[in-house]
Amino acid sequence: MAGALDILRPLFAPRPRRAIPTLDGAYLPDDRLDALPVVGPDLVHPDDITVGSDDTLLVSTENRLLRLSGPELKDQTVVATVDATITALAQLRDGRIVVGLNGRGLCLLRPDGTTEATLTQLGGAPLRSVTAIAEDPARGGVFFTVGSVRRDAEDWIW
Repeated sequence: MAGALDILRPLFAPRPRRAIPTLDGAYLPDDRLDALPVVGPDLVHPDDITVGSDDTLLVSTENRLLRLSGPELKDQTVVATVDATITALAQLRDGRIVVGLNGRGLCLLRPDGTTEATLTQLGGAPLRSVTAIAEDPARGGVFFTVGSVRRDAEDWIW
């Protein structure tokens, strides 16, 4: 028969440190993320990421859009530098890239990083906090979400 200390001992045993906190119930902990190797260069404030059309990664970091490529994604190229913090991004099937700009709306970039078009208002209201972008392959164009009509994304507490 197990004694009280035998039952309680596992509660006080050292536990492995996890990047993701342990969850209960159906959401059991998943240690696979901790086991992955770290790839890519050290980035300052990376925010959004998407897979590029050429199997590279596109990453936003503040107001820059970077392309990571090569072995272990160590090669870093600046695709574009824009005039506001990038809050969302998506690469379209044709190679163009749509980015959300904090307080400024949406910007459509050509594959070389130059600006093709911008959208700063929708229905007469300014686009302030675009938080996600996804391509609509069936009809063309994009879906996007607006997190706030009064506040910029940078005003939120993260």
